[in-house]
Amino acid sequence: MGHAPAAFFFDDGDLLYGVYNATLNVMRQILSPDPDAPMIWADMTRDHAAIYKSRAIYEDVADEVDGCPHEREHVVAACALHGGIAWHGKACRHCLLFMGPYYPLELDPDQVLDIKTTGVADGLNVLRPAMGHLGS
Repeated sequence: MGHAPAAFFFDDGDLLYGVYNATLNVMRQILSPDPDAPMIWADMTRDHAAIYKSRAIYEDVADEVDGCPHEREHVVAACALHGGIAWHGKACRHCLLFMGPYYPLELDPDQVLDIKTTGVADGLNVLRPAMGHLGS
């Protein structure tokens, strides 16, 4: 199924972008202020993984996540996939890392947000033009 664009809404209105891996149903950790960069990165890593027959290339940022010296801030992580899904998480805007939770489909139903009442639905419209990547 490929990957889909994601958005991370900080409480102060700041917005960063990322990638949701629709095949593995996992939100990737690397964020960017550029909405196109995470999708380009995902395309490149997928191609590398195919060449080297390894999924390890996708990302190995465990050391960066563990070593992040900054305060983890509350975000609403959102993806236009599955009709639009959003949930509370933590991120570091300085290190450009999402700290989880990474598997939204494994969350209890009360942890998943109704995107129509959170204001996230309008923000997801930014992601919809990039949804063409889903067939990738």
